[in-house]
Amino acid sequence: HPRGTCERQGKALRTGRNLARQALQVGQEESRRGGGQRAL
Repeated sequence: HPRGTCERQGKALRTGRNLARQALQVGQEESRRGGGQRAL
């Protein structure tokens, strides 16, 4: 398959990982603010 497909998949993987990390940080901050009421 064309190399562009690989590059696009790699970029999507990196973006997904960054989004997951951001969501994790936001969730931790929210749980800290809410006194840990909301368990993940």
